[in-house]
Amino acid sequence: KLDLEFIDPDKNPAITKRYGIKTYGTVVLESGENETKIPRTAEEDLTNAIRKVIQDEKKIIYFLEGHGERSIDKTEKDDYSNVKQSLEKDGHSVKKLLLLQTGKIPVDANLLIIPGPLKPLLKEEIELIDTYLENGGAVFLMIDPESQIELDAFLLKWGIVLNDDLIIDPLSKLFGGDVAAPVIANFANHGITKDFALRVIMPLLRSVKAKPHEDIKTIDLIKTEANSWAETNYKEDKIKFDQTEDTPGPIVVGVVATRDLKIEENTQSDHESEKKKPNAQARLTVIGDSDFASNTYFNFSGNGDF
Repeated sequence: KLDLEFIDPDKNPAITKRYGIKTYGTVVLESGENETKIPRTAEEDLTNAIRKVIQDEKKIIYFLEGHGERSIDKTEKDDYSNVKQSLEKDGHSVKKLLLLQTGKIPVDANLLIIPGPLKPLLKEEIELIDTYLENGGAVFLMIDPESQIELDAFLLKWGIVLNDDLIIDPLSKLFGGDVAAPVIANFANHGITKDFALRVIMPLLRSVKAKPHEDIKTIDLIKTEANSWAETNYKEDKIKFDQTEDTPGPIVVGVVATRDLKIEENTQSDHESEKKKPNAQARLTVIGDSDFASNTYFNFSGNGDF
């Protein structure tokens, strides 16, 4: 029940561009309007990809708004319209979430993304996000340098600390970039980044520190190169490495925190939003940059794929 076709990407540039192919050996699977790509033909990857394109039930991804976050509808260079289009192309359902209006995170949310908020979240909103995680939710938080969003206590509870600094990488000039726009190629062997071999540029990036405790497990997902450093006096006109105040590379700029939750399914509740998933896992991923996924940088090397 499969139609198989081999395409030479060098002889068929139009098709290569159509599917966004960047590496040899990429496999594209299509079923109806659903489409997905995998970098290799390992059985597990191929099976999961087939399941993804034929599934009737779409995963629902919510993007938080109301705090100056990047818009998934606007096509300006700093916005996320390319992200939305790519996720929908992969068969996901993408929606916006204004917590001040809804007062809750919908029960159908498979993932909540918080893309570069500029203003602090209210205490009530933070409590809703924390409860969502406690019930087995997944949150992807992208926080740029200088952002004062007052999430320190919340993040510390989940084993993560945001540092007030700016990553500097002189080698970025070799790729035609700025020293404050590190090119990342150091990824952990994690479900998110396993076998990920492309480079990702992250302009204006801050460091993220793992601080696991109790039953929180953390993984350093992304690191900068050894020649980089975390600059603490980044607001000064001249930036240079100070071994007494700055931190030398490699610098962790992305952390995944998980907590296994043994919670019994609540089947007696009259409210659908109060039902909990049995033996779920809370998952929080924090990256110190949101520019990398913007329309400006989405098509740079591996940015869109990441």
